[in-house]
Amino acid sequence: MGRAYKTPGFRTFDVWNVTVINDDMAARSNIIAWMRNLAGTLQGNRDGVFGGSSKVLASSEGDATVVQMGLDGAAKQSWKVHQMWPTELGEIALDWSSDAIEEYTVAFAYDYWSHGTLTSTTSVISTSISS
Repeated sequence: MGRAYKTPGFRTFDVWNVTVINDDMAARSNIIAWMRNLAGTLQGNRDGVFGGSSKVLASSEGDATVVQMGLDGAAKQSWKVHQMWPTELGEIALDWSSDAIEEYTVAFAYDYWSHGTLTSTTSVISTSISS
C-alpha cells in the first residue's frame, strides 16, 4: 500500500556531517570541484561525467578514515567511511556579527562504514578523498 517498513538487517545510513575550520580555502575549493565533477558543468553538460568515462566515474567517490585520539595522543579507534561523496556544502558567515574562526559544514552521503583496527604506529587522522 505504498508504506515503507523496516526489517532487521536492512541498513540505511544518514548523511555524515563534517565541520571544517576554514584556513586557506583549499579544502573548500576541492570540495566544490568534487561537487561540480558529480553534477557536470555549469551549463548542464554531463557527457564527461556520466557518459562512460571510467576515469571520471572512479574519482567521483572517495574513502575517509576517522581516528579517535586519546588524551595521550595515541590513536584509540578508527572508522573507515567507504564510497562517500559530498551532497551539501554549507555557507561561511562573513558578516560582522561574529568574530569566531570561519567554519562551514559539509554533508557526505556514503555507502557504508567499517570499524577498523589500529597499529601502534597510527597517530594521525588520515583522509583519502578522490576529487
